[in-house]
Amino acid sequence: MKIYYGLPLLAILSCEVRATALGWNGEARIKVIDNVPSVCLPDDVRGDFPVNRVLLSESYVKAPLDWELKLRPDAVPLNIGPGGCIKFGSVLNGYVLDEGSRLHELKLNATYVFIVDRVEDADHYNYFYSAAFCVSKGADGVYEYLQYNRLPNGSEVIPSCDSKGNKADFSW
Repeated sequence: MKIYYGLPLLAILSCEVRATALGWNGEARIKVIDNVPSVCLPDDVRGDFPVNRVLLSESYVKAPLDWELKLRPDAVPLNIGPGGCIKFGSVLNGYVLDEGSRLHELKLNATYVFIVDRVEDADHYNYFYSAAFCVSKGADGVYEYLQYNRLPNGSEVIPSCDSKGNKADFSW
């Protein structure tokens, strides 16, 4: 009797939501709101998502700059629902900007990762949504935030502004 391990693995890898060593990860969406990149939950999320932390970090750099909002211990978390978004640079009521946050503006042709974490409880341990994007400039001179997109076959569409092209210049 042959056991085909590839089919269940293929089914798991083709899903947009997956468990990882870091926890349960869903793919967020990047939208532009007021000319600022925002991390958004997918439209098909079920129920509210109580936000514990929001993080935007540089990618492909040794000491990445980041911007991090954390829920104050005494605060009630913001609940965002399907399609709900949080803008980079906005300090939400009940949250504080982490004192180590040093990312104040995004650089052209740089790649970033945006993460929104759920408040942990007995049913939802280490749930988060994440998305990667890079910064480009449109023909009109306005910055664009182009998201990396996972395809159902597991491959990824990488935007032309991706700093992976500069990865050869990056060494640890």
